[in-house]
Amino acid sequence: MKHSKELEKNGHMCRGMYGVDVMVNQNFEPKLLEFTFSPDCKRACLFNPDFFNDVFGCMFLNQERNVIKV
Repeated sequence: MKHSKELEKNGHMCRGMYGVDVMVNQNFEPKLLEFTFSPDCKRACLFNPDFFNDVFGCMFLNQERNVIKV
């Protein structure tokens, strides 16, 4: 990922957070159930109280704490 200053200079500062619901069948094949913009993050915050801090750090500060690269 490019450094945030370089992205800002080039006008690439748009960010978005999406929610994806996936089901895995008995053969361990993923099936996409739902894809949403502006997901409800209540459950994520219950399991990880720093959820929004981690998301903000990843999206705007290029921090990789609690990030899994795919």
